[in-house]
Amino acid sequence: MTLPPRQQQVLELVSHGHTDRQIADLLGIRQHTVRTHLDWTLRTLGARNRYHAVAIGFQKGLLR
Repeated sequence: MTLPPRQQQVLELVSHGHTDRQIADLLGIRQHTVRTHLDWTLRTLGARNRYHAVAIGFQKGLLR
């Protein structure tokens, strides 16, 4: 399983404990865009929330 590059970036930053606002600032995008990427990531992974997505990301080898 792979994620599009931007979704992968967002998931990695979430796994490091960054907030949506911090992620937006780091990536130079709007906070709404971060939420959209995260929403698609949750759907793709079948996750209930951002913490579950991080756990699945580690299980599936998407995160190190």
